[in-house]
Formats: sequence, structure tokens, C-alpha cells
Amino acid sequence: MRKYYPYPKRDPIKNYFPLPNELFGLGLSANAIALYAFLMRMENRRDYSIVLGYKEIGKALRMSKNTVAKYVTELVEAGLIEVERTHIYMHDGSKYNGKLHYRVLPIQGAIDDKLRRDLDKLELDTARYEARKSMAQLPPLPEDTGVF
Repeated sequence: MRKYYPYPKRDPIKNYFPLPNELFGLGLSANAIALYAFLMRMENRRDYSIVLGYKEIGKALRMSKNTVAKYVTELVEAGLIEVERTHIYMHDGSKYNGKLHYRVLPIQGAIDDKLRRDLDKLELDTARYEARKSMAQLPPLPEDTGVF
């Protein structure tokens, strides 16, 4: 019979990080949420920044670099992160692309953007409904006379 041990005591501040509940209402894909959680885990708590490459993130999340890029774009479009390219300057003066500098943004901005998009869609749907309703009240077109 297997012996069970109680969980060791853990410092909640040190060993955990919070994910906002609102994250799950933004319509993100599961992989985008996994990427966001990974970035939250890796962020520097003082300036909310992360410096990683697609390759490092892909290795941690078992995704290809292209897949990581796809979900980074999804998070940027949702307004959850900012991404800035960094550069490396060599001794001979040549310039190379460095790792990406990510910054996790406050989630309230992403929530506001989603609510604004939802409201815009609702207004558009309402306008379409009203247009269909008014078109239904118009008299039918005359029969085709074959002139054209």
C-alpha cells in the first residue's frame, strides 16, 4: 500500500502567482492562456518585464517558434502584453536581433477593449436587424420584363 505524505508548507507569495479570473472571459485560445501564464510566471515583479526568445518559450511550453509567435500576436491584439525587440551590438559595431522584451499590461485595458468590441458588434447587429425589418415592409419589386 502506498503511503501518502501531506503537502509541504509553501510560501504563497514565493511559490505561486495569480492569474486574473477575467482572463478566461476574453475569448483567448487555450495555448494563448498557457503562454500568458508562463509569462506571468517568468516576469520580473518589479517592472513587470520578461526578456525571452521564442525558442526558450517554445521549449518550456512544447511549442514551435512559429506557434509561440502566433500566440504572442494573439496576446498583443488582446491588449494583455507589449512586445519590444532588443538588439545586440558586437565589438565590431555590427547589430543583431536580440531576445524579445515583453511587458505584461494591466488586464483592465484588455477587458475594456473586449467590452468595447462587444458593444460595437451589438450596435452593428442591431442596425442590421432594423435594416432587414424596414426592407421587409417595402413593396415587392415588379416582375422581370426581360428588357435588359
